[in-house]
Amino acid sequence: MNYCNNLNYIKYLLNNVGKLPLGFSIGQIGVCIYLSHLDCVNPKEVQTIIDNIINHIDDVNSIDFEKGLAGISIGFEYLRNKRGLKIDNKIIKDIDDKIYFVISKELQNNKLNAEIGLYIKLLLFYLIKISSCKKNKENVLILKYLIEDLFNFIFTNIQIADILEPPSFKILEYNLPLIFFALGISYRLNIAVDRIANFIKFQLFYYLTVFPLLNSNRLLLLLSIKFFLQYSNNKIINDYFINVNRLYPTISNEFMDEHIFIYNGTAGYLLIQYLLNKIDCKYNYDPLIISTFLNLKNQFNRINIRVNSCMNLTTNIPVGLMNGYTGIAYLLEHINTHA
Repeated sequence: MNYCNNLNYIKYLLNNVGKLPLGFSIGQIGVCIYLSHLDCVNPKEVQTIIDNIINHIDDVNSIDFEKGLAGISIGFEYLRNKRGLKIDNKIIKDIDDKIYFVISKELQNNKLNAEIGLYIKLLLFYLIKISSCKKNKENVLILKYLIEDLFNFIFTNIQIADILEPPSFKILEYNLPLIFFALGISYRLNIAVDRIANFIKFQLFYYLTVFPLLNSNRLLLLLSIKFFLQYSNNKIINDYFINVNRLYPTISNEFMDEHIFIYNGTAGYLLIQYLLNKIDCKYNYDPLIISTFLNLKNQFNRINIRVNSCMNLTTNIPVGLMNGYTGIAYLLEHINTHA
């Protein structure tokens, strides 16, 4: 795909990417994913960034998805398998082994050392991993046991407070949609299906009397339930979907002017609308979504002009994939190409 209408911004990224942290949301691995899709960027430039990440990987202590090893591992797999870049399998295996060591130790102790959301996102991480290693039966078996243990760990420790919506829209911080995405992938892969059915019937059922107040969070919840229902016709979840869907989402005035990125703003809302329409082409867009798209495009165009006069990294221009203008550029161009 040719995403090269933003040459000033692309040049700005290439000049400054080495100054960023390594992780997925605000760092180098997320920027690499964007740059790898650009016809006007030499793959050797992207490979240089990847090599820099590999050289500094030991500096990363966190195992989370946003800033830590899980996001880097998923990014590496995508760049190697989908974009044809050179990343030794041993590098990815070493990262995964570090994550496995930490998480398996916590599962053995059956003790929460972080908020439940971290474990839900790690569950999603391993579900993505098992989807990409079907040829290695030994690895699949190990991951399957780990996924089942993670499900049991989460189901045992989760409380109703853990599935309540956050006070503002944050696409990776609302645990209930993340759970539905994990359940849907598990049904698709036929992993822990009976355990999940019992969880829904005897535990999750009692949590589904709660509805999000923010329309943006309702839309995210609708997307996750719609995804789940592609792989299961569970009546409890289908009834909940009908009730949530009655509260027709509209963006209204939920986002502050500075909240425009995928992680916590209008770009995230636009992404959810786009994905809902991909799952169900009959889904009606929020009437305000066109103006949302145009506003994002205008804001990004102003940044593209601004960076031409300032090629050194500034905190006033966030460039992360989830928490910055790189995500907006990627999303807008992708929608323009595939709409």
